[in-house]
Amino acid sequence: MNNYLVVDIESRPQKNLVEMFNKRIKAPSNYKEPKVIEAYIEKAKLDSVKAMSVDTDYNEIFCIGAKANDEDAKLISLDELGQYILDGYILVTFNGKKFDLPTIIKNGIKQGLKLPYFQLKQMCKRWDTSKHIDLMELLGEEYRSLDTYLQIYLGISKKEIDFATCTNVELVQHNIEDVNNTYKLFKLFEQLV
Repeated sequence: MNNYLVVDIESRPQKNLVEMFNKRIKAPSNYKEPKVIEAYIEKAKLDSVKAMSVDTDYNEIFCIGAKANDEDAKLISLDELGQYILDGYILVTFNGKKFDLPTIIKNGIKQGLKLPYFQLKQMCKRWDTSKHIDLMELLGEEYRSLDTYLQIYLGISKKEIDFATCTNVELVQHNIEDVNNTYKLFKLFEQLV
């Protein structure tokens, strides 16, 4: 029997890179009035919070939620995740090959951690489910959100959250909810792997 670890991360802008990221914001060349230019730049800076959070070079991990087999979901550290991988667990994610794992790799390197980077990079290979099952990849070529799949196959919806204004507690609750929902969806489609 395989040991599975459902993983989901929540990320945010890496604080010491915000100024660097925002320096590249420029108003379109057809904007001429200083107030219009200033308003454009201010809105772009607000939007940069989301852009940085999903950019694997500019983000940092806020938390990692995990659920090993049928255990309760909990928060784990990067080091703990590395140990699960070394212990032979098969990771299960939703969009993990393009977001979660690249973010984990880059954040681990930034922090100088000794993680199983080669294994993590191998887990990003398209269509390979031997050590990592990315449900987004497994369920279809066309992009659909986790929430859409949950509604279609399980009749449930994710609780909406405003990432720009939520508290840390709300973000952790959202993370644990995503882990539990990803686990439910995985159990439904486990027969495909």
